[in-house]
Amino acid sequence: MIKKETDAEILPNLAFLAKDSFEIGERWTYLGNAVECAGCEHEKFCHAGLSPGDTFLIIGDRGTKIYCALRDSEVTAVVTKKEVIAALQTKIVEVGITTVYDPIRCDFLECPMADCCLSGPSSGVTIKIEEILRTFDCQYYARRCITMVRVTPV
Repeated sequence: MIKKETDAEILPNLAFLAKDSFEIGERWTYLGNAVECAGCEHEKFCHAGLSPGDTFLIIGDRGTKIYCALRDSEVTAVVTKKEVIAALQTKIVEVGITTVYDPIRCDFLECPMADCCLSGPSSGVTIKIEEILRTFDCQYYARRCITMVRVTPV
């Protein structure tokens, strides 16, 4: 099942990270809630709006600190922006351009690339292309070239 982004998920988020484990401009992937976090008074702040596998870009340090019993140290609030991998079917794909996302339409769900081609934000979301990841030819449609890109909704 493919998860579609909602407006709430594409706005900047807060996350709590150990001070020595991040730098502004780094990416990190949320792996999930640790068992030890269950019932912690800060659990709702540390894990709110995060789903395992989500990737974020750290864009700022709020400086707010809370004590984390799991780490037995303070963690710092950082401002993050969720990053999304999207498939584009277009002849011109360049880093830095902004476009309105138009999902690829495909009826071949048995294709080994279906998860790639059907990934991305909701239709109509304005995106900025941050990085070109790979390009491949469609196995089912002649002259269809697919480019996988890392985007940020704007």
